[in-house]
Amino acid sequence: MPLAVSAAHARAHQSMDGMVRTSVIEAEPEIRTALGIVGSMHAKSPVARRVYKRLFRYAFRNAARTCLKGADRVHVIYNGLTESALLAAELSNELGIPFVFTPNVLDTSESGSDWASACFRRLYESADQLIALTNHEAQWLASNGASMDKISVIPYGPILHDRSPTEETGPINNLLRQPFILFLGRLVPEKGYLQLIEAFEQLAATDSTTQLVLAGPADSSFCEIIDQVNTRLGSKRLHLIQNITQPLKTALLEEAAVLCVPSNRESLGGVYIEAMACATPVIALDRPVSRCVIDHEQDGLLVANEPAAIAGALAALLDSPDRARQLGRNGKKKVGERYEWSTVAKQMTDVYRSIESSQVTQEITPPGNQSLAA
Repeated sequence: MPLAVSAAHARAHQSMDGMVRTSVIEAEPEIRTALGIVGSMHAKSPVARRVYKRLFRYAFRNAARTCLKGADRVHVIYNGLTESALLAAELSNELGIPFVFTPNVLDTSESGSDWASACFRRLYESADQLIALTNHEAQWLASNGASMDKISVIPYGPILHDRSPTEETGPINNLLRQPFILFLGRLVPEKGYLQLIEAFEQLAATDSTTQLVLAGPADSSFCEIIDQVNTRLGSKRLHLIQNITQPLKTALLEEAAVLCVPSNRESLGGVYIEAMACATPVIALDRPVSRCVIDHEQDGLLVANEPAAIAGALAALLDSPDRARQLGRNGKKKVGERYEWSTVAKQMTDVYRSIESSQVTQEITPPGNQSLAA
């Protein structure tokens, strides 16, 4: 369907990728600048949050409403921008379009903040269908205002591309001569990279060959950490790769002796599924979400959030390559049975078809009006 957008404060860009039409709604430069300024104060200032809500709706409501006209379903996959989810829910109700919500719950605490806040409860209650990534998330959503009969558990599949030609995998060519442990993800504290580095230093006391590759975006202070550890070890055994293309990611996952991401904040842990798809054994923290993806001692190892426990698990797999290969094979088999995109697509299609197109979502309280007046 052709997309016609007439909005004073935002514009839409449309593109085609095969059979998929994509529209990107973009705020005008001056509004985008204002959102950035106010957004920088969002976490600490209630006043800034109120202004941000009004400014966001002022910028995007008309364009978003135009994009949604004629849609059969509205599906919001939460990406950290709560206002976009609230606006989509409101417009879905206004236009009589069924609303599907994937909240990607990262924090299942009962603190009343973040995903357990009143704002998210309104989204859970207003959605015609909720998509949970794990059974653990489904149970948690039900305890936070969602009706269990409208929750479907549908995970993501692995996102893997064919490997690059040799010249494009230069960052790992020199690593292939020695076994390496892979950390893949954002280098932020909640992902557990500090515990992994400490565990690797413990491992290095008895293992003189294994390398540690940390692949993901990092700031300059992280480079200093790597230099300090390599100095203590007496050789360059920690390696940072920041510019990760999809083909390079696949190469790293296929060549790693083990993937270890001791993260304490995951909605699913897609990187574990991607490693398993490459027949690479995985090590993760023993947490409810991880238990939904990894079967301990069957297709990976689940450990306590302590460097000594992580080091022990790494040593166990590096010292027993046959065991590591068997875990990898089991993981690959599991991905084929549970996480193939064809399976995910069928499950999602069934959810969409289960909702009558004439069904009207429950009313959700708008977060503010379109006026810029305070």
